[in-house]
Amino acid sequence: MKSREFESIVVEDALVRLRPPKDGDAAAAFEMLQGNRSILDWIRFPEPVTREEVARSLSMWRARGEHGDNFAFAIEELATHVLCGVITLHLAQEPERARIGYWIDTRKWGRGLGGEAVRCACWLAFERLASREVCARAWVGNDASRRVLEKNGFAIVADDAVPALAVESSRPQWAFRLERTAFLARVGTWKPARCDVR
Repeated sequence: MKSREFESIVVEDALVRLRPPKDGDAAAAFEMLQGNRSILDWIRFPEPVTREEVARSLSMWRARGEHGDNFAFAIEELATHVLCGVITLHLAQEPERARIGYWIDTRKWGRGLGGEAVRCACWLAFERLASREVCARAWVGNDASRRVLEKNGFAIVADDAVPALAVESSRPQWAFRLERTAFLARVGTWKPARCDVR
């Protein structure tokens, strides 16, 4: 089933706003990523990182697919109103199984921004985009990402339970899955403070 047409999606809670990228985000993201091994060692991004590649990855906040869409959201810290990372939802091949990926500026680590961004993105996937599960992968050793996912209810599953991307390497990975029923049982009546889907 093809997804409905969206003009914009904005989701925010206490700490972060997930929004379509805007002018200036690519330059800010490039500055955060350039030479930053603390991020680059754990994300799937062509290297060396170039301004053009970062701009291309954010140029369309939504990439339409035959069965669903892929979204790239800017993560904006509400306290400062500046970009602090990127979070993606991939649904193009299997809309009922969203795939999540994210990174946070190292200067903003330890503030709960990544955890809240993941929670908001999962809520969006389940409540507005009709996914039944959200999957993720993290390279073994990325303990910070593992903690963020597990705090949001993700469980490690067998490697073959989560489809691999073609660009993934042979580095050992953890595979994670979160089912809609488990997420809703975990968050109860919680929902983001704002969800503007147009």
